[in-house]
Amino acid sequence: MDKPWYMYDFTVQFGPGTGYDPGYGGAHDIDIGAPPNYPVTALLPGTISSVTNGTDENGTAIWGRQVGVRLDHPYKGIPFIAYLHLSEANPALSEGRHVSKGDLIGWVGGGNREEDYNHTHNPTGHNFTNTPGRSSRIQVGVALMRGPEYGHGAGWTEHPDPSLNPTQLILDARRDFPGGFPEGEDDMLQITDPFAAAYFTQIAEDRWHCVHTNKDAAYAILDFYRHIGGAPRLPLSGEQHDPVHDVTYQVFEAGVIVYDPGHKQDNPSGFATSYLLKLDSELAKKILH
Repeated sequence: MDKPWYMYDFTVQFGPGTGYDPGYGGAHDIDIGAPPNYPVTALLPGTISSVTNGTDENGTAIWGRQVGVRLDHPYKGIPFIAYLHLSEANPALSEGRHVSKGDLIGWVGGGNREEDYNHTHNPTGHNFTNTPGRSSRIQVGVALMRGPEYGHGAGWTEHPDPSLNPTQLILDARRDFPGGFPEGEDDMLQITDPFAAAYFTQIAEDRWHCVHTNKDAAYAILDFYRHIGGAPRLPLSGEQHDPVHDVTYQVFEAGVIVYDPGHKQDNPSGFATSYLLKLDSELAKKILH
């Protein structure tokens, strides 16, 4: 295995408006197109919270085998992670067992037919086949959760919750992998990253154009956007100046980036000229209205 599963291209992006899972309000996970039956390893250490058989209460095949993990240390306040669309889970796993970063979780699945697996099998000899419409291709999913099992119980929301976006987790794992980024690229989001390449074109050194929303991100706001790995998703507006509060801001799908070098409105630690506000925060509401 010359590279881990998470180094392959994204097949499904997290969030509403992605064109995926419209019946669920958008994609609640990120999917990655690693080869069929490729080993899927743990991104973070934790304790197994669930291992599902991939069927619903009627015995109908749905999302594939799934493994939930309660993290040793919550990721940005989120306590659980799930690995989805598996052809099979590691048989050695059971609820209550601890896994370390890099331990085997299972194998890449997502196929709707046996033929999708291209004559490959995991060591158990069994390839899980999904109900068409629940997985579009061979892939593995990653989801952050507030409950122990993906799609059930505590923490599940009908529409994707921006705070459960696992994009940065994948980007962090890629940057930690030796040779994960081309020589000369730093820890900022690059236009060559699969997420950026799917949604943006670079039209100048300091300006990216979103081909899906027809909006640009530029200058200090783009610089901050790249530093936080594109966490607020796609731009919904251009830069706008609010003369009442004397700040420049730009609205994104999952937040508002405020350019406020004098910190007249907020002064979060660790940031110089710009900062991110949740759409439902009081300060965002004040600026937007």
